[in-house]
Amino acid sequence: MPHSPDGIRHAQRGRTRLEDRHVEARSSATWGWGNDSPTEAPDVTAEEKEKVVLIPGHERRSGRKAIRGPRTIQPGHDAQQVRAKRKDSGVPTSLPYTTAGSEFLYGTFSVLAALKAQRRKLYKLYRLLPPGYGVDTNRAKAMQPKHSPEETRLHNQINSFAERAGVLTESVSGPRWQGVFSKASDGRPHNGWILEASPVPKLPVTMLSPLKSPSDPINASVGWASEEEKAVNSTFQVEGGKATIPSVRPVHRYPFMLLLDCITDTGNFGAIVRSAWFLGVDAIVILEHGTAPITTNSVKASAGAFEYMPVLHVKNERDFIKLSRRNGWKFFAADAPETLDVKMRRSMQQGAREPLEVDGALLQHPCVLILGNEEVGIREFLRTIVDGVAGIPNARPDVGEIDSLNVRWRERRMLE
Repeated sequence: MPHSPDGIRHAQRGRTRLEDRHVEARSSATWGWGNDSPTEAPDVTAEEKEKVVLIPGHERRSGRKAIRGPRTIQPGHDAQQVRAKRKDSGVPTSLPYTTAGSEFLYGTFSVLAALKAQRRKLYKLYRLLPPGYGVDTNRAKAMQPKHSPEETRLHNQINSFAERAGVLTESVSGPRWQGVFSKASDGRPHNGWILEASPVPKLPVTMLSPLKSPSDPINASVGWASEEEKAVNSTFQVEGGKATIPSVRPVHRYPFMLLLDCITDTGNFGAIVRSAWFLGVDAIVILEHGTAPITTNSVKASAGAFEYMPVLHVKNERDFIKLSRRNGWKFFAADAPETLDVKMRRSMQQGAREPLEVDGALLQHPCVLILGNEEVGIREFLRTIVDGVAGIPNARPDVGEIDSLNVRWRERRMLE
């Protein structure tokens, strides 16, 4: 049955009156169309706000935008604070450098060791606060990570040593800063701590000086260094072209060092330094070319040992070994004992010398152990100028495919 025009007009007028009644309470408040959080008029009660409903199609027919409800806000923050953080353009895309040679150390142990040792120049400490930090609500407290007593103690130590050293500390928070920290640590765990500092001190040396007795100090001839390198290496005592290498060895033992020949893996590099420090090695000798650089990754792998271990930098390893051997230092190649090959034997015979035994060597001579590359071992020319071979024999020589240890384990076993 068709509807009459009068009936249609009557229904439209009834719907209009219904809409007017539902939006009456809404019009008494100063709602801003399209705003996230309206400003309420003082005469609007909570009951009246609950009566406000939206009639489907009303905003479309009236030409107005639909009212959006308030967004979910984290506990302890209001809408204005959240918007300010979203619009904050003060967060950098990466951490700024104080000097061109600065490094960013990350991780609890790496940062704490650098602050304790104070062998570097320390510029700035960054602390990433967890979500909800400082907000006194149950939900915010539940969001914060649970630290063990040991972690809390380490964090307190970092703050204490930074304050003693006069290091500027900046506490930051928010997802943008989380991205900045991840970028500075190359995506590796940083534990919420990043320290800007100068590189690890590396003393350029040309040879090791002779020792008359085991208790004598360790001296080395210093090579050329730029003014920036001299400033970084000021932790070493240098006088008259000679540097004194600190040592805590027993008085009856001669000095013992490691020379790393083309160790390329930064993780192995750090692990070697960690074991060497723990087992009493006096210094690490690294080469100008071929050896992995001291990166933040190797520093972290060393568990902070790089901050204490003296590092000597050599540009010409052949001359360094020859000159140091003239001064009484003995060099051993870390390799399997059966690798004392024809070239090495011929070289020793030409020099009218026999391979030196490892057992008891440190009671008679200052010694250097050479660790070779992870894949090819020690280079051939170094084999011809060493005094002997120090190694661990293979218990299963019949299986030729497994003929060596990982360099970090080989070094650890031989140091023991």
